[in-house]
Amino acid sequence: ACAAPATAHATRTTAVRLIRLILAEPDILSAMAKIGLQLWTVRDALEKDFTGTLRAVAKSGYDGIEGGGTGPLNEKAYNALMKELGIENMGAHVGLGEFEGAKLEKALAYHKRLGIRYLGYSHWEKQMNAETWKRIAGPMNRVGKAAVAHGMVFQYHNHAHEFVQYGGRTALDILLGETDPRWVRSQLDVGWVTRAGQNAVTWIRKLGKRIVTIHLKDTTKGPKPAWTEVGTGALPLAGVVAASKKLGIPWFVVEQDWWDIPSTTSAAISYANAKKVIG
Repeated sequence: ACAAPATAHATRTTAVRLIRLILAEPDILSAMAKIGLQLWTVRDALEKDFTGTLRAVAKSGYDGIEGGGTGPLNEKAYNALMKELGIENMGAHVGLGEFEGAKLEKALAYHKRLGIRYLGYSHWEKQMNAETWKRIAGPMNRVGKAAVAHGMVFQYHNHAHEFVQYGGRTALDILLGETDPRWVRSQLDVGWVTRAGQNAVTWIRKLGKRIVTIHLKDTTKGPKPAWTEVGTGALPLAGVVAASKKLGIPWFVVEQDWWDIPSTTSAAISYANAKKVIG
């Protein structure tokens, strides 16, 4: 009868030590990092054979997918397929419009039913200036705060135009400065960082813990750059992974906009190359 308190104390002590170890050595978390696929990469194949394509993605080794919606399946069938394939429906890219007004809670509930934890958002307007980025901060904070209450994460996914400077500050700096880091995180797309002429490793170190997932994308350089399989272009893959591991990034999400080979083959090559470095 006297052993229970001692056992409970030992359990608490072990838990505290583990937390301290993780905080001191964030690489411990990165050892559990997973590799997902943004389904935009295989959009052509999905249109022809939705379930067959998801099976091919799972067979390639991916731990999860980032998409949005359930294709031709209903929610129950979609979730059953994810369970059968052993992959996570880890994220989705969304628009602010689907969270406007009273739609907010309904939209979050929908994504949560699909097992989605990470919501990604990108912003583009034909005419943009510093005020554009300040204006959207409020709506983003609103969605992000509600997402956190649902156990989800709202993250901004960059392209290249976020590195345009206004008064010596990039658009990304302005946006992240105007949004609350508790509610709005960064999904840093290192391919677009590279396309913008920036150093991906430098940006990972700069944003630090504001980053919650990495979009792993590769590109060639030159006057006519092209998207290419991860590990075959100009992206400093080893440096990106090493810097991300120091932050304990849980997900690397592969994406490729265009391909010269079948999209599912392209995705499989990117996974294999990324896995060699990520481990």
